Amino acid sequence: MKCINSNSLPVFTNQQKTGHGDVPDGFDGLELVVDDLVPVQNDSDIPVVALTTGKYNLFSMAQGDRQIQKEGLDYFAELLRYAGSYKNEDDSAAGKIVVIRANSVTIDGQAAIQSYQQGFNLVFKSLEILTRVAEGLRVYLTVENPADQLLLSPLELRDLLNEINNPYVGLAFNPGHVGAGCWAADWLRILRRHCMAMRVPMGD
Repeated sequence: MKCINSNSLPVFTNQQKTGHGDVPDGFDGLELVVDDLVPVQNDSDIPVVALTTGKYNLFSMAQGDRQIQKEGLDYFAELLRYAGSYKNEDDSAAGKIVVIRANSVTIDGQAAIQSYQQGFNLVFKSLEILTRVAEGLRVYLTVENPADQLLLSPLELRDLLNEINNPYVGLAFNPGHVGAGCWAADWLRILRRHCMAMRVPMGD
């Protein structure tokens, strides 16, 4: 699935989450950026196929700060339910994708991940919880590969997704996050079974 981020379209702003127009050629629909979980009033003729947020990301759930970790987990659970409110023609939310972004984050100038092992374990436990929510809604949950701090190897990311082992959980692959000296093609070859979306945000 290929979608365009709503921040890339002038008809969509943080205040106005509906608009009208044509989806650019080659795109299936819109990746809607949702930072406020307000009731959905979607009168747009642009199909929403994926949702993401800039409010929390993968590193929020890997936090040593339990309050931030819990807030991130709770927000993504609600975002999955929010995605479920965007209905298809058959009145189901089946096929919608929620993207957990993995852009680098610092808090008060400190790296978000204080312990690699702790961060990995917290992400795994969080994904286990979110998997049950996604499966119940028939909404797909995808994790963007991080550029730094955590899950830096495609083998490690593959093992994490293998351990989750659920058809509703996969990878939103961002080739721009592949580290120096690595090849995006190698990541795709290793993770192809889990790749549900390609994510190449403008200006990322």
